Amino acid sequence: MDKCLCSKEDMGVLIGTLCGDCGRKEKRLYCGQSVKQKDWFEYKKARFEKIINQTFQTYKYDYPQYNTSVFQFTTETTELTKYLVNLFYPNGKKVILKEALEQLTLEGIAWWYMDDGSMSIKKIDGRPRGAEITLNTYLTAEENQIIIDFFQNQFGITWKLNKSKGKYRLRMGKKEAMKFFPMIEQYIIPSMKYKIDFNKS
Repeated sequence: MDKCLCSKEDMGVLIGTLCGDCGRKEKRLYCGQSVKQKDWFEYKKARFEKIINQTFQTYKYDYPQYNTSVFQFTTETTELTKYLVNLFYPNGKKVILKEALEQLTLEGIAWWYMDDGSMSIKKIDGRPRGAEITLNTYLTAEENQIIIDFFQNQFGITWKLNKSKGKYRLRMGKKEAMKFFPMIEQYIIPSMKYKIDFNKS
């Protein structure tokens, strides 16, 4: 399989999760999720197997120092995985370029948000008074600006650059999220709906 044999929809989700939690081992792709997100891991693995036409072994790794365990799978090397690794790791370090963002679909953006997105509800006197949505990119300020420009130009969605503990990420408030969430809601799997639920406790 090569890039040309991958549909726009499939390429969109691969790009989305590579923007998120998916990484690489040489010219292969690997994906890992906390055991607490088993449904999301299994959903992602099934889609990868369909796209790449391979069956992947699931491995579980325990990290007692972090009090967590992780499920992981790794693909074989294909022309498609080589293309994606070269796109995201042109010099060995992960980058997100405009060329990658331009291949994102709404479903791919949903995958990215399910990987790296979070929402916290702001409360005053115990009552909800807004929300803060974060996309934990942990990229350079320059790369984050490319992402900000992409969302603004393509969808009229405004992310703002935020720095926490020396790392950059993106944030928006509830007003902006009320435009963003309807774009991706149909692609959010049931176990991840809490990430877009303004009514969660």
